[in-house]
Amino acid sequence: MELNKLIKIRQYLHQHPEVSHKEKQTSAYLIDKIAETRPDEVTKQKDGYGFLVQYKHKNPEPLIAFRTDIDALPIQEINTFDYKSQHNGVAHKCGHDGHATSMLGFAHRIKDSRTSPINLVFQGAEETGTGAEQWLNDGAMTSFSPKKIFAYHNLPGFPLKSIIIRKNVFSAASIGVTVKFHGKTSHAGHPERGVSPAPAVAELIQQIENIPKSASFNDFTLTTVVHALLGEIAFGTAPGYAEVRATLRSFDNDDLTIMQKKTEGFVSALAEKYGLKTDVDYCEYFPATENNDECVEIVRRAAQNLNLEIIERDEPFRWSEDFAHFTLQFPGALFGIGSGTNHPQLHNPDYDFPDDILPVAIDMYQEIYALAAKS
Repeated sequence: MELNKLIKIRQYLHQHPEVSHKEKQTSAYLIDKIAETRPDEVTKQKDGYGFLVQYKHKNPEPLIAFRTDIDALPIQEINTFDYKSQHNGVAHKCGHDGHATSMLGFAHRIKDSRTSPINLVFQGAEETGTGAEQWLNDGAMTSFSPKKIFAYHNLPGFPLKSIIIRKNVFSAASIGVTVKFHGKTSHAGHPERGVSPAPAVAELIQQIENIPKSASFNDFTLTTVVHALLGEIAFGTAPGYAEVRATLRSFDNDDLTIMQKKTEGFVSALAEKYGLKTDVDYCEYFPATENNDECVEIVRRAAQNLNLEIIERDEPFRWSEDFAHFTLQFPGALFGIGSGTNHPQLHNPDYDFPDDILPVAIDMYQEIYALAAKS
């Protein structure tokens, strides 16, 4: 498919973004476009809007897979170009419109030139950390079992068209934690007649922020308190309810488990100390994305064959990617493609996927496929 046609498709996707678990129209549009490549089979998720595209071959092995994400973010776009988001408060601010378009372009590239079977995974709900696991556990995807799987993410802050790689952990594990304190309201003139969670909130915020210093961890850890709520805006009432929300982050999956247990220990002790009832809930779990060494070498060789600049990271990225659920089950690699050193950052309201890297992504996928099919 010609680049100008791919750009128009990417811009259409940009105009019509859908957030996680609501990618119904995005999925239907992509399935319609992928039909032009004459796949052997397209399987839709039973629960969700992701799908699997299969291109079979007389040689059944090795089966190589590639994965893309398709969801957008609940962010208001401030760009003013013609193809800006038409949905208020929703926009493609992470480049998933470009990732999906890259996959579509790759499908057109290899539709008549395959040496082994290929699976293309179109996955929703990446931004919430729930999409990959849901896709893998979907009843329609039970036969999915590739020998190797690959994906890329565009990366602002790196030279345009450069390839960013890393062995072992590529990006961090993370999880969101919500702590709820249940006490008892009272008149503000007699706070002693109630049970206020205010002291517990103050202590918990400090305890969570100090977790990285409170134990010996295998690798980097980080805690970020992102939200706190205490009582109501009522000057005559002492609070009886509070919430603290935080993100726990690490480069090691075991460390993340330790951080969760420490948080729960703090909450339990504070509940007893101040006579409170508590709830601890978790959401948006991302394991660390652990790259397979052999798959990373395939990505490196592909970039070398294409004469692209290669940047090897000294440490993992602090952000998380739910492609990690795929690499927990199958040998795989996540790599980056530079979006430009001065390009707006991911999740910025003025971000837009750089169409200049579409052909680079397609070339990389084609070269990775050729090398992986021989390995």
